[in-house]
Amino acid sequence: SQPRSPAAFAASIGASSVGPHDFVQQDGLLRAARLDHIFHGTASGIDTATSFSGGLVKAQSAGPGAPRHFEPLANARPFYIALVDTGERSQTAAMVESLAQRKRQQPVFVGEKIGRLGELAAASTTDLREGRLAELGSHLNEAHEHLSDLGMSTPDLDRVVLNLRELGALGAKLTGSGGGGFALGLFRDYPQWVESYLPAKGAVYVSEVPAVSVQECQRRASGFAPAGSTDIKPEREH
Repeated sequence: SQPRSPAAFAASIGASSVGPHDFVQQDGLLRAARLDHIFHGTASGIDTATSFSGGLVKAQSAGPGAPRHFEPLANARPFYIALVDTGERSQTAAMVESLAQRKRQQPVFVGEKIGRLGELAAASTTDLREGRLAELGSHLNEAHEHLSDLGMSTPDLDRVVLNLRELGALGAKLTGSGGGGFALGLFRDYPQWVESYLPAKGAVYVSEVPAVSVQECQRRASGFAPAGSTDIKPEREH
């Protein structure tokens, strides 16, 4: 059967395929990415790179089919992330095709939304580096509204996002390809309500994200590649 987290499984296999002193070497990450392609057919590499790095990563791409460029991210302040599973499921390929069809029908509208989402991602990178959690939360909230406008959210996801904000999240948004799945909430402190907040069909997971200095980020980056990054080209299922 398929593992619950194919990306994490692929990262562990990729790490074990290199020597103990080469844990974050580029070869291991590329092997993990190839293994993840087996599970997903066409995988972005983002989940694998994040699992492999053990921290936050920044992902960039020049466009569809182009290699994705990954590098570790520094964050000045620790925080908590709550992931709430709505219990809804969708196919990533179907969501991507839905957005592509919408773009063909409304190129200006979709282009403006995607452009703003890119700006928010860049601003969030700065927020993390400078420890501005309140601003980061605000950017997450705005991102969810744009994703919802693009048809990537669902009523259940919107309800969970609203609940997270009401329960003290600095910001909340859908995560992944949308159409169901998980919502993410950003918290300054451990959310004490987590044990009692369980959606009818899903579950709640909480993780602490420790602070990572610029110096530590640079050390981690050295394992991605000599330039502190790794390019992974999406592979299509044959």
